[in-house]
Amino acid sequence: MEELTPQEKRLITLLPRGKENARNGTYLSRLLGIERRTFFSLVEGLRRKGRFIGSSRKNPKGYYLVANEEEK
Repeated sequence: MEELTPQEKRLITLLPRGKENARNGTYLSRLLGIERRTFFSLVEGLRRKGRFIGSSRKNPKGYYLVANEEEK
């Protein structure tokens, strides 16, 4: 896998594991001190680098690290 940037590494540490723990993108972007547009770019970059980052539009809404095959 490709090496991660410092911002990508920080995002990985902030993302909760599992769909049931999903966190809102606005909340995560504020924790990182970045704009939402930058947050979405980071998520897309991580996905391109092979990281399994899930997103949910149903409650709980938000982003998470995929915890199992079912969540992919």
